[in-house]
Amino acid sequence: MIFCAVLVVGLVSVFMIRNSRQALEEGRVQFVADHLSDMTANKLDMIHNEMTRMAENPVVLQYATKFQEQVLVQFFVEQSKIFPDIRFVAADGYEEVRVKDGHALGTETRYEGDVMLARCRELPGRTLVDPMLYSGPDGYSLRLLFGIKRYFGGLYVGTIVAYYPLSRLQKVLKMPGVGGDDLNLIVDLEGQVLASSSGKLIGKPVFDPLKTKSLLEAARKKRHLMIRDRLFEVDSFCVLQPLDINPWTIVVSTPYAGFVAESNRIRNYYLIILVVMGVLGSVMVYTLANRIIGPLLELSRQAVRVVGGHAQRLNVTSDDEVGTLVNSFNTMVADLTQTTVSKEYLVRIIDTINDLLVVIDSRGRLTRVNRKVAVDLGYSYEEMLGMHLRDIIVGYPQGDLPWFFAMPELTEQAGGLDKELRKRNGETISVLLTSSVLRDPENNPTGAVLVAHDISDRIEAEQKLAHFAKQLQESNQELEEFAYIASHDLKEPLRKVTAFGERLKMKFGDLLGEQGVDYLARMESAATRMQRLIDDLLNFSRVKTKARPFEPVDLNNIYTEVLSDLETRIEETGGKVTCQGLLVIDADPMQMRQLFQNLIGNGLKFNRPGVAPQLDIRGEILENNWYRLTFTDNGIGFDEKYQEKIFGVFQRLHGREEYEGTGIGLSICRKIAKRHGGDISAAGTLGAGAEFTVTLRRVQSKEPEGHAG
Repeated sequence: MIFCAVLVVGLVSVFMIRNSRQALEEGRVQFVADHLSDMTANKLDMIHNEMTRMAENPVVLQYATKFQEQVLVQFFVEQSKIFPDIRFVAADGYEEVRVKDGHALGTETRYEGDVMLARCRELPGRTLVDPMLYSGPDGYSLRLLFGIKRYFGGLYVGTIVAYYPLSRLQKVLKMPGVGGDDLNLIVDLEGQVLASSSGKLIGKPVFDPLKTKSLLEAARKKRHLMIRDRLFEVDSFCVLQPLDINPWTIVVSTPYAGFVAESNRIRNYYLIILVVMGVLGSVMVYTLANRIIGPLLELSRQAVRVVGGHAQRLNVTSDDEVGTLVNSFNTMVADLTQTTVSKEYLVRIIDTINDLLVVIDSRGRLTRVNRKVAVDLGYSYEEMLGMHLRDIIVGYPQGDLPWFFAMPELTEQAGGLDKELRKRNGETISVLLTSSVLRDPENNPTGAVLVAHDISDRIEAEQKLAHFAKQLQESNQELEEFAYIASHDLKEPLRKVTAFGERLKMKFGDLLGEQGVDYLARMESAATRMQRLIDDLLNFSRVKTKARPFEPVDLNNIYTEVLSDLETRIEETGGKVTCQGLLVIDADPMQMRQLFQNLIGNGLKFNRPGVAPQLDIRGEILENNWYRLTFTDNGIGFDEKYQEKIFGVFQRLHGREEYEGTGIGLSICRKIAKRHGGDISAAGTLGAGAEFTVTLRRVQSKEPEGHAG
């Protein structure tokens, strides 16, 4: 019986699949018809717009006042690519200009009684489409007219008349169809072909003249019509799609034999499969019925006993599918026997969870809690059952609203919520609360499972961190004040040492002798170095503390200013400094000037004896908002093993007798680069020059803290 039902369902499915396939084919043809309808409408709309554009051209409007016939003829020749036949008919009905196929023709025609010309006189400034079609050697043409009037006085002076051959719609109709033999047509109210994808059949009736009118009227009422008919002696499936903008109709056709070939093939294929299945199924049913029915009936009886909790194992020994099914049933019975005691096991698992777990019902009352909740909140398990969420959650809204209205964040949260739970003694515990809502089949909340993780340690750590941050800020403030006071207090004694040294030298220089003068010179030199050291230390400490906000800085201006400051040193050393690729970037202008001055100054200072220093500065845009500056010199260079040491405070590779300086300049440069979100690196060869590379952000969104990658 079941097998017969399967065969019936199979046969029904075959015909449903065939009908579905045929419906798919119909949909494809309808899609082509809709698309051709839209394309044709767009094409006609484009022709209308082209006519308006041509008629409103200054050449045409100037002809209305200046009558420059040769200029108008040349303009019509240019427009003949769109309209092969263009004419200008004066207000008296005489044709003054005519261009056909790009050539000017004689004009002796007079239009008498032309209704469309009369309408153009009444409605100048609008493109009118003649409802009549004009037949010529190349087929039908569409006539468009536009009335012209003078700008001053508004006097009607004539009409632009243009003819558009419908044969040009052949390209539109040649779009890919539903098959290789499809035929796409445009027909008029009488069913005559105006244009076709084949370029032929123009003027021929598309259907039997006795029923053409009724078919076209039916298509226009229904918006489209699908029929099977003979089209030019070919049995075809056709879709008639009326156009909205005029009384024409799109006809898309494909040979009916090809239209149904695929669906018939699928039908035959499935029928063969059903026949084979029927033969094999009959044999299998007869062979296996006795081996399957008996065990299955017994299995059904025992399955009923499972509901009552009295299932028994089945004693069936077989290696086939029935035996596998019986073995699975016996395993299920054994598992059910073991899981009857799993409730206590589940409770023990929940109680071992190290987080607070609460189950609530739809009213917000606690129906189950784990041991952690009772211990941490100071209640017994029995006391907590029946309590409400408002009893344990600090800040729970008062009133009788359901919990999912009172605390909607428990149903909408994407992550955890920072909450406080109230203990029995009134103290609170800070927790991260997460929830999982239980819902009925109608998606209404029936309860929820809440898990609270104690974050008291995290809150305490955050408070300590905030306290330490405040202390650090106060310490930085004190250090800044100390730096200012120290610099002021140190500079004043140094100024006195220098001043009194000068006085001693001026008043008692002759009495001190050569050794005394040498001592004074050493004292003045030490004071000068001390003064420079204090200034450099202050500059180093103020890179961030006295920094100015970022603003657009033109590095070309910075470069020019620094070169002006170093003009004397450049002249003394005979040096040469060049640059290229400098841009405008977001930066601290004072610090950019300090960076350029230090790096250019080093390039001029650390030069080889007898070799004029040369320094080349290059700017280069990198990806991801990075900008790179490269300072390359031909100086003394350095050993690669010192490429990080030179950026340390007070780190010098040469004695003060060889090269002046405090050893802080490059440290300041690195600090400036890092404040601008970048870094600085160095490369060099001893005796062959050095190269310093500075990487900066071009656009600063905030005070940068990271380093360049």
